[in-house]
Amino acid sequence: NLQPESGLNRRNNKMRNAFRKIFAPPVFPEDEDKTRSAAVLNFAGWSIVGVDLIVLLLVRPLLSGEAIFGINNLILLGIVFITLLALYISHLGYVKLGSFIVIALGWIGLTSLTLPSDGIRDAAFMAYILPILMAGLLLGWRWAIGFIALSILSGWALASAEVHGLVKSTTYQPYDFALIMTGVFAI
Repeated sequence: NLQPESGLNRRNNKMRNAFRKIFAPPVFPEDEDKTRSAAVLNFAGWSIVGVDLIVLLLVRPLLSGEAIFGINNLILLGIVFITLLALYISHLGYVKLGSFIVIALGWIGLTSLTLPSDGIRDAAFMAYILPILMAGLLLGWRWAIGFIALSILSGWALASAEVHGLVKSTTYQPYDFALIMTGVFAI
């Protein structure tokens, strides 16, 4: 087509390019492994953001009646912001640091979700598999073993807290538990 591009098409192309730039993983031509890790982090990070915002912050309050700004949702919102920060850091070239931030603070976020609710019986405890897998993919097997050890210690600490009455286990409503596990599996 030899016709000049209209102003509207030019604006649409600029918006499309800006949209791609935000959501596309960074590419490091000099380092294929770094590019691969950045792509995995980018996919995982945007998945975490999407699932947390859509399923856990919007759908969950509708099904369970929990306030949008309840403690668990504020923790999830913090995870979203930290994940966005880590994605930005990875675009600056610090992929390992961005990966560590997402994994470590995701693990801490999951731990903080277990404390005010069901402790070792909480779905967030079962979700520890996510940071362990991400550590193996993004940081290597040594980091994965480290997160496995932390998760095991956390499990025993949560069990001890329940035995000593510091955590009171309640029973999830079936739809609440199904929704939480949907978020875990989706991520």
